[in-house]
Amino acid sequence: MPHQAAQPLHLRRHAARQPLLRALLRPANMPCRCLGPIRGDQWPKNTPLNAPVAPSSSNSTPIRPSSPIVIATTASAPRAARWQLSLPCRRMTSRCSAASRRPFTTSRTPAKASTATSAPNAARGCSARTSTVSPKRSSFSWEASTGPTWSHRNSRCSPSVACRGIPRSTCRSSNRCRIDAAKAREPRLIDIDQIRIDTPAAERIAYLHNAGAALMPTPVVAAMKEHIDLESEIGGYAAADREASRLYSVYGSVGRLLNAAPDEIALLENATVAWQMAFYALAFRKGDRILTAEAEYAANYVAFLQVARRTGAVIEVVPSNASGELDIHALERMIDERVKLIAITWVPTNGGLVNPAAAVGKIARAHGIPYLLDACQAVGQMAVDVEAIGCDMLSATGRKFLRGPRGTGFLYVRRALLQRLEPPMIDHFAAPWVSRDEYRLRDDARRFETWENNYAARLGLGAAVDYALAIGMSPIEQRCRLLADRLRGGLASVRGITIRDLGRTPGAIVSFTMDGYEADAIVGSAAAAGITIGASHPSSTRIDAEIRALPPLVRASPHYYNTEAEIDRLIGHLAGLTPR
Repeated sequence: MPHQAAQPLHLRRHAARQPLLRALLRPANMPCRCLGPIRGDQWPKNTPLNAPVAPSSSNSTPIRPSSPIVIATTASAPRAARWQLSLPCRRMTSRCSAASRRPFTTSRTPAKASTATSAPNAARGCSARTSTVSPKRSSFSWEASTGPTWSHRNSRCSPSVACRGIPRSTCRSSNRCRIDAAKAREPRLIDIDQIRIDTPAAERIAYLHNAGAALMPTPVVAAMKEHIDLESEIGGYAAADREASRLYSVYGSVGRLLNAAPDEIALLENATVAWQMAFYALAFRKGDRILTAEAEYAANYVAFLQVARRTGAVIEVVPSNASGELDIHALERMIDERVKLIAITWVPTNGGLVNPAAAVGKIARAHGIPYLLDACQAVGQMAVDVEAIGCDMLSATGRKFLRGPRGTGFLYVRRALLQRLEPPMIDHFAAPWVSRDEYRLRDDARRFETWENNYAARLGLGAAVDYALAIGMSPIEQRCRLLADRLRGGLASVRGITIRDLGRTPGAIVSFTMDGYEADAIVGSAAAAGITIGASHPSSTRIDAEIRALPPLVRASPHYYNTEAEIDRLIGHLAGLTPR
């Protein structure tokens, strides 16, 4: 076998017990691939990786890293060290960019093997295929790249995302970068064991308060801690300069999460600021109409009130249909030339309602009306595609279902609208001072940012987004709904409990009341039993609360890292409370 004979002896010697090495020795004319990450302690001691990998076809050249590299063992390298090897996707190098490569995160692989392919990623170009192997061996993914590139991440790396921007027809026509359509349609498996390893607190508490602030996975925490450590060693400015490429890559990660371009993304300190920057950039006059929903969030509605007081604009609430969702037909009937904005909350904070965001988007686009969507509770628990939704602006946070740090958020602004919006506040980053009497707004969505940022938190946000993308938003959404439905079903059997959720297909927020108990009392009782849940008070969604005469609600919000046993544990605890 000439291909095997071309390999260095030390690589062949260990190939039998190293699945990643076996993959490295495979013929070079296979689909575009990226092997990584590989923990330092998983490689033979002092094994050099600068040996060429001979291709199987005669018209190709061997692959060799640009410089000799030796993988260190645990004794000489941090446990969190990761290495990534990218092999070239021939014929596709003009379409795949180095910026498209993302490292893959794992600390340990679970005992159970699983293989999956992401259909949403496959539809956009090269498929993001992740394959989990046996215990204590790294996972690897396949992706297109521009050539042999080696990169070291001195942290727990973020999950892998496939190469983007390749037209499906182009990618399918290439023998070396082909999507297996049947595989792309297979559901991706969620490795709960590994995810819970990455969520250490899950072993101590049943955490069902993800609509408030979710538990961050260890790669998110590591990314933040390591940057803070770096700042303490070389200073904040130098640390930001050193990590500039990683910081900039967060825009691409958020863009992939939303199916948006990086220049349509602004990174801000929270979802409220993101929403306000978009809303206050719009101009209103006396008589202009703002249409919103019954379950609109308090922070948004008080902004409506302020603008109405200042400008004479009118706020009008679109009624809900029989299921509790925004009534699309009523919205259509309310449209006229005076409507200047449609602004709704996709998933309200007080329950499982999921408003028909895409249906609203169709109406907004048909009439040329700006559409601002608050996706604070939606991002992270369900797939979000701004093109399919049709929104012009979208705001979200990092701390909830996305499992990022507090103090992070982002804003999407459609490029076609961007040039018509001037932020309500600017600095010399958003609008460089080009002459004594002139400033010039940036061309991208970063015109809504300011110069100073919490870079550690920003890296944490990027790690959280990449972590979610590696799992897959469709599997996350399916599991969130599965657990929430299980919880609703169990609560329905407990005497005295009334489920308060609305909508035909409620999401992963479960709200309820219990006869004889205040919401805060139930939250405290659950906390004493090692179960974390929350409460939602009427002031957060006043119009909906008044219409339905709602008291403070208990709010439980499971996420994909929760288990069925934790759901049953909460149900059992509530069932054991003494009736009043």
